[in-house]
Amino acid sequence: MKDIYPNSKSRCSINLYTAFLLSCPTRVACTKLSNVYGGISHDSVNRFLEKSKFVPKQLFLEAKKLLKLNLVGGYISVDDTIIDKHHCKIEDNDLVQKHYSGKHKKVVKGVCLITLFYTDLNGKKTPINYRVFVKDKTASKNELIRDMLKEALSWNIKPAYVTSDSFYATKENLFWFKSKGFGICVGCTSKSLIIQKPKRVSGETFNSDYCTQQLSKTDIPREGKLLLHTTFGLVSMFRVNLKRSKDVKYYMVKEPGKGSDQEQNLVSIKNFKRLRSIHWNIELYHKILKNNCSIESFMVRTKSSVTTHIHCALRAFILLQLNKLKKVIRSEDELRIKLYGRICRLFLLAIHELNTLAFPVKLANSNELLKNREFW
Repeated sequence: MKDIYPNSKSRCSINLYTAFLLSCPTRVACTKLSNVYGGISHDSVNRFLEKSKFVPKQLFLEAKKLLKLNLVGGYISVDDTIIDKHHCKIEDNDLVQKHYSGKHKKVVKGVCLITLFYTDLNGKKTPINYRVFVKDKTASKNELIRDMLKEALSWNIKPAYVTSDSFYATKENLFWFKSKGFGICVGCTSKSLIIQKPKRVSGETFNSDYCTQQLSKTDIPREGKLLLHTTFGLVSMFRVNLKRSKDVKYYMVKEPGKGSDQEQNLVSIKNFKRLRSIHWNIELYHKILKNNCSIESFMVRTKSSVTTHIHCALRAFILLQLNKLKKVIRSEDELRIKLYGRICRLFLLAIHELNTLAFPVKLANSNELLKNREFW
């Protein structure tokens, strides 16, 4: 990938740091990488994080090349996540602020990462664009995602659908999606206004006798219902009852290229479930970033170092997807399971050899006890 990532002047490289994120189960620190790898100093790792200036397009180009993405007719999902930094002082890090977290259901300290997540027609999944959101210093989240989508379109990505939750289903965003001919599958709040006719005669169109009301007061059957949204026009509206709570979620779906009301037909429940499942990929992506790519465990403070760490964590996700496609691993968890399974086996064999739970020798030298044995 030398054509995408030029060689670093530091002895630490992007490949080395990305592999470290994939393999390290605890806090990621420059000194830890130096101690484990042994061939570089912690200053070299710190210089790599500080001096590297990676941009989202490099991430997209690598994902396109490695995963062989189909850029036409796919699905772009929009969402954000909070990288928790509960014990970090806000004044020590420009990117750490207070944000509302859906995971914790309260305002927490952390870094807000916004991602465009692409799923192609072959089921390949990858982040293609991202931003770190900072209040009062950048545009609003909705302005950022429109800029990110414009940037993605300039890279010759031609998605069929855009999916998001209700936060990004604003009037400005919906009009922009409509102007680009995108299909949509977006969440709606229960207070969203829709227009419904009390009685509809066969062959009649939505031209008169409108009844405006909130979604929460509208009877929407399981198979969905055609309703006139005050912003987006005629859409298919679906209601989902959550299993673990009594909450109800509403979703608005419109097929791509359906500009006029007369062209819109009710989307089938099967297609709606498929679109909702595709949007769920971005939630799984956030989980994998935190559990398998060490995105939350950085111990650097400067803005450039944090953004470099985040870029490498997103790149680590792409490498996991690549190895799943090649069937090297079956799941994102398998890499660490195999790595630490071998380490645990080595430790158990050393304890069995010594026949005691005490450690009479340093753990660092336990390899010497079993150097003539086959471990793997």
